[in-house]
Amino acid sequence: METVQNVSFEQAITDLETILQKLEHTTLESSIELYKEGILLADYCSKLVENFKGEIILLQEESGKLHEQQFAADEYF
Repeated sequence: METVQNVSFEQAITDLETILQKLEHTTLESSIELYKEGILLADYCSKLVENFKGEIILLQEESGKLHEQQFAADEYF
């Protein structure tokens, strides 16, 4: 696997979990390939999360009215 495409975030996480399980019972050569695949999946997931951060809108209540506010990840992470 050289790139990750057309995979949902949930599937990528499931694939990462599978890789972690396989790493516990494999040879050194296989573990290196699994590690490379895991890095690609982790990077893919990270990019998806970064892309979605800009699309999240928070609803804040002020004086009984709801106001939309852009999500600022730096305030929470």
